[in-house]
Amino acid sequence: MIKVFVLFFVFFGCLSQSFAQMPVSKEATIIEVVSSAEVYMEGVGIYRSDKKSRRKRKKDVRKVGVQQAMEDAKRAAIHFLLYNGTDPLLKSNEEIDRFSTIQADFFNPDTISELIVFSQAAPNKSVSLDDGEGVKVFLKLKVNTDFLRQLLEENLVIFSKQELVSELGYPQIMVLPVGDNNQSPLQLLTDSKNDQHAAGVVESYLTAKLYDVIIPSQLDDINQMVGAIKQVKNIKQDAVYQLALSIGSDIYLEYSIGQSKSAYDTDQMAVTLRAYETTTGRLLATQTGYSKPRVGELFLSIEEALLSALGSVEQRILKYWEEDLNRGVQYKVIATVVGENISDDKLETLQDDFFDSIDDVAMITKENIVTESTFDLSIWCDSEKYPNARKLYKALANSFEDKQRKFTLKQVNRNRKLLILEIK
Repeated sequence: MIKVFVLFFVFFGCLSQSFAQMPVSKEATIIEVVSSAEVYMEGVGIYRSDKKSRRKRKKDVRKVGVQQAMEDAKRAAIHFLLYNGTDPLLKSNEEIDRFSTIQADFFNPDTISELIVFSQAAPNKSVSLDDGEGVKVFLKLKVNTDFLRQLLEENLVIFSKQELVSELGYPQIMVLPVGDNNQSPLQLLTDSKNDQHAAGVVESYLTAKLYDVIIPSQLDDINQMVGAIKQVKNIKQDAVYQLALSIGSDIYLEYSIGQSKSAYDTDQMAVTLRAYETTTGRLLATQTGYSKPRVGELFLSIEEALLSALGSVEQRILKYWEEDLNRGVQYKVIATVVGENISDDKLETLQDDFFDSIDDVAMITKENIVTESTFDLSIWCDSEKYPNARKLYKALANSFEDKQRKFTLKQVNRNRKLLILEIK
């Protein structure tokens, strides 16, 4: 009986301590994304005394209330990054459930002190609560978001980026400004200092995170490539999309910069950043970041606006990347039937054989566009069986050859996750 009682006491003692570590207010605001690894925030902290008498509660708040509330503000900032905002680190119910098993240890003072890289010595503002029996503070601080994510990965709460890399490889990302009728994206990178600086900021952020960034340095050659694509297809194309598709990036980021006048004759910059999946053109993320109003210093304002948008866009890219791992490696397959006077019966048999071959290699199939002569598909394949487009093509060609004697499947172009085929 004594052992059971002791265990019972210890259990509830630990339980009450765990609850004590959780933030009371859970309020915070992101002020600025300082860099690829840090965010500047204002955390709101609350402390309410639990002493027995009113006099002792007021005395306790006067003595330790502000300090305790500042510690709560730090925990509230971490809680906000985990659960709140447009792109919390914990998105799914499964991730939240996994985190609940380490939650108490996560919010202990030692871990919080490692995550908070800077904190004001005193709060900006303190507000008395409950007639002096509690206090609320507003505290400015910086959080190491890279370390926060690392802790979640090491504790198997969220997918490890390293695990994603080992399965799928780093996604190749290309960064370009949005062109207009007068200038192409590449011309803007050549002529516009603002666009050059913006591209450099995004590329620096991504390379710091170890992404594989493609920089279109050979502008003349690439311009000729894009022009050749347009000429062959004889239709107006999206230059950014065609460039990304030609180079072979998995994702392309496009950005547009806006400038407006604010109070006291200051300028404010707004940068809209969009991420697209190259092979399908699917929008993965869009976010607009704003700078502080200031006089001059356009480069600083552009960088500030971009950094405020990049964090959210990166989180959504990671989510897309994680979904790809769950479903398999995604490929886009475009097949065109070449030939004249093909009877309806032969065409129908050809289509059946081709789609049966797709089913042989794909885990999931999505038909984007299917006509009599063109099959445009997105397919998801086992990453171990088909880690690249070359192995996928060989398996698809062999399967089609086993089914079809009259027509053959030929490769026109292969580019990372894009297969352009011809059926003759």
